[in-house]
Amino acid sequence: MTPRQWFFRVMLTLFCCFPLVAQACFEEAAEQHDVPVDVLKAIAKIESGGNPNAVARSKNGTMYIGLMQIGTGWLPTLAKFGITREKLKDRCTNVQTAAWILAGYVARYGDLWAAVEAYHSGFPRKAQLYSKRVQRLMPPSTLAQE
Repeated sequence: MTPRQWFFRVMLTLFCCFPLVAQACFEEAAEQHDVPVDVLKAIAKIESGGNPNAVARSKNGTMYIGLMQIGTGWLPTLAKFGITREKLKDRCTNVQTAAWILAGYVARYGDLWAAVEAYHSGFPRKAQLYSKRVQRLMPPSTLAQE
């Protein structure tokens, strides 16, 4: 096998298995933090379109990093756990962090959808619309379980 053939075989393998790696990140984070995997996936789709390299900046200067768009306002808290801005660029770290944040909101508010709203923002109207968007992206079977 030539080096070129080897390279393309490796790239094809990575391309084929990449979704499986991402799936494993979501499943592990959901299980570890006791949040529905479909909610995490829906949030990723809304927040970054599934792009683990996404970076956004709000009007107030806050940056949002990665697949789940973790706000830089979380960095002081995350630093206590060794999670830096750079580490949030890792897909699994980003999903784990989002699941931890969401689980914290579930514990605080006692309701998954209130937690999803809190994950989005402190603006009630926008947060409710966000929650509805997440729900629309979820399989009906998952919504029936909630």
